[in-house]
Amino acid sequence: MKLFISCVLVILQSTVVSGQISCYSCNSGWNLCPDTGITATTLASTTSCPSQRCYVRQDKDGFTYRGCADEFGLTSLPTSGCLSGPFSDSVVQWCFCSTSLCNSVAFTALGGTGTIATGTIGYAQTSPGQHILGGTLQSGITSLSLCLTTCTASTTCLALDYNSADNSCWFHTSTTACSTLVTKASCTNYRKSLCSTTVATTSFAQTSPGQHIIGGALQSGITTLALCQSTCLATTTCQALDFNTADNSCWFHTSTTACNTLVAKASCTNYRRSTCTATTTASFAQTSTGQHILGGTFQSGITTLALCQSTCLASATCQALDFNSADNSCWFHTSTTACNTLVTKASCTNYRKSTCTTTTTTGSFVLTSSGRHILGGTLQSGITTLALCQFTCLATTTCQALDFNSADNSCWFHTSTTACNTLVAKVSCTNYRRLTCTTTTTAVPTGYISQTTGSHIAGGTLQSGITTLATCLATCLAQPTCQAVDFNFANPSCWFHSSTTACSSLITKASCTNYRRVTCTAAVPIVSTTFSCYSCNSGWNVCADTGITSVSLAGTTACPSQRCYVRRDKDGLTYRGCADEFGLTNVATSGCVAGPFSDSVVQWCFCSTSLCNNVAFTSLGGTSAAVATISATTSVTSCVSSCTGLADGFYQSCVSCTQFVGCSGGAISTQNCPAGLVWDNSLKVCTTVSSTCTLTSRLNYWK
Repeated sequence: MKLFISCVLVILQSTVVSGQISCYSCNSGWNLCPDTGITATTLASTTSCPSQRCYVRQDKDGFTYRGCADEFGLTSLPTSGCLSGPFSDSVVQWCFCSTSLCNSVAFTALGGTGTIATGTIGYAQTSPGQHILGGTLQSGITSLSLCLTTCTASTTCLALDYNSADNSCWFHTSTTACSTLVTKASCTNYRKSLCSTTVATTSFAQTSPGQHIIGGALQSGITTLALCQSTCLATTTCQALDFNTADNSCWFHTSTTACNTLVAKASCTNYRRSTCTATTTASFAQTSTGQHILGGTFQSGITTLALCQSTCLASATCQALDFNSADNSCWFHTSTTACNTLVTKASCTNYRKSTCTTTTTTGSFVLTSSGRHILGGTLQSGITTLALCQFTCLATTTCQALDFNSADNSCWFHTSTTACNTLVAKVSCTNYRRLTCTTTTTAVPTGYISQTTGSHIAGGTLQSGITTLATCLATCLAQPTCQAVDFNFANPSCWFHSSTTACSSLITKASCTNYRRVTCTAAVPIVSTTFSCYSCNSGWNVCADTGITSVSLAGTTACPSQRCYVRRDKDGLTYRGCADEFGLTNVATSGCVAGPFSDSVVQWCFCSTSLCNNVAFTSLGGTSAAVATISATTSVTSCVSSCTGLADGFYQSCVSCTQFVGCSGGAISTQNCPAGLVWDNSLKVCTTVSSTCTLTSRLNYWK
């Protein structure tokens, strides 16, 4: 029912007559409910009417309305006859009857005169929830009554649309008045005369969420689904549409493409005006995450997976695709490469239109050796990441092993000729093999008789300018006085040892490897401890003044006395290590002091938990001024500086408590205790505290 009411109705109370009747409820805007009476009683709507007062009402807009008087609280009016008002501003007459469904007859049959107010013309057709595209907006008209009366008074206005959502009024001339009605819930269309050929198109025959059709025509300026749908429905050539919610774009399809294959696209929905029985949704038969195929064709301009997939599915020549999420690149494969071997690449996913039964995935290495490499590999120019190094090797049939050097991010390939050669220690390298090599061993370089990884000897001589292991080893072999080498991979440095120190005890240091040219039969075993200190200086960026920046790369050393230090020297560098290296085993476990070696040292600051010296010098209390002095006195019960007349064996050195001498056939050799230990001449061992010697002697330990 339609009634224009601007006032609040007061519902009148009445006594309900026993036995409830029904009344027809409709208006003459519907062809089943004309002025002359209900034409199809089985289709017309009905409503219950407790007051037993059905009505047929003639309004000034020319429409006839039918219903129950209770709807407007008119329960006290007569049960028959006609009268004007209430609501006389819009109503001509009310006519009543009191039997069930009695208001099926013509308005005049109940006594209605049908007199229409002067100057008001009725509308022949009213269509709620419908409008016509292409009307002219009537500026300043914001009410339905004004919209109706203004159109009524205009000879060129033959139809109007009123939109209750924004109270807008739109006029239609003879050009558009009988155009197709399009669904819009907030609108009502009014026509002054009937349009016999007008058909209201209210829906699409087929809706496919998450799908679209390739090849539609973009509709510029249409950015809402409602406008996209209504415009398509009003356009005879538009047989289907795609609406993309990702960018609010509207795409029309003619009969040429409307029934083409639907392709998956999450942000799209396809609407068809007729059913396409042969349509199928294309998909991929095989998806391989973390894999790709070498040799695809790069698709320029395609930067999303959805577009990559849909474009491939729409292409007859594209049989597979790779999408790389790392750089959002799309690669197509024809039948030539689509079933080639899948290769591991974490950022890629491969999609195949059909299953390849003979495809195998090459995805891993059978053996990984950290801190090792093989000599003689081929440098792969331009490859600077481990992932790319591994992936390229796996994709290359001739590559059977690789070395990746994290120190300079270099990648080296090995063919079957070198892949099973001996592994050689190199801290910054990791070797990856694609095959098992049963006879592989770690080689000792030519010219050397022993190699000890993770160890070095204190007191070597730094070889300035030598920063590669190969040069370090070769240079030592060329010098008769060089009997042993330490190479530190953490801050590539080379240290030579003469016969004086070559057979000194090996000290644990993860970043170092020791190489000896002589056999040392009397070397003292390394004493192990679980307490460690960082051992480095600020000449290396990992060991900055402000603290250790990479704990995994910085060298460490055992510290039996549990006294780590951070030391500031007058050369401006900050040093870190264990106090035992300098025999300072009796100093306080915290706080800062000056000396010993005050000629070059500003301050020592100590801490007493494992690896506690990773912090800034100032964090342990360090300042630029000394606060105390450590005594550097010497107290030795007995020592040996010559083996003449002595039995073979070990004796206290007269140089330092951290050194001892070995006598063999009257010949003397000097050896060092491991870091943090001193020689006890009574026990004949290196220990944390000596009962026979207390001596502080600075050692050239830094490398």
